[in-house]
Amino acid sequence: MGFEYNMIWAMVFTMGLYLVIPIVAGICIVLQGGLNRLSAGQFGLLSAVLVNALVFVVFSLGLWIGARNGWLPVPESLGANSIRDLRWWQYLPGLFGFLIVLLIPLSIGHLGAGLTFSLVIATQLVASFAWDSYRHQLWPPLAAWVGLGLILAGSIILIRVSQSAN
Repeated sequence: MGFEYNMIWAMVFTMGLYLVIPIVAGICIVLQGGLNRLSAGQFGLLSAVLVNALVFVVFSLGLWIGARNGWLPVPESLGANSIRDLRWWQYLPGLFGFLIVLLIPLSIGHLGAGLTFSLVIATQLVASFAWDSYRHQLWPPLAAWVGLGLILAGSIILIRVSQSAN
């Protein structure tokens, strides 16, 4: 009984941890965009993007070097393998990350964080559905489409409220 209980607890803890990760990421995305917007007001958006990139490089390089040399215990799935033979498309995530860091604060400055992220979330869901169906042959169930519809309806309401406030 004790072994089974520990196994179940370990599975619940692991699943719980993986449920917390996107929540933390979501908070970080909003804070990153908002703080970059504040920094842009002080020294310009492109300077804020550059500072963001420099901090990203320092932390990424430190983590990669630490994992590659065995100084940091990281799960094998994170990997710190050689990056010598990159294909052209493997540079695209960096470009997309740059665009996210540039465009989110720009949008927040004009639309506010609430409207910006309601549109981002709705767009991410549509893109996620397309990715899953193309890459993994997973078609979203009806409930997922209903949820997307509710998020789109909420975005439309936020747009209308935002327009009437101006």
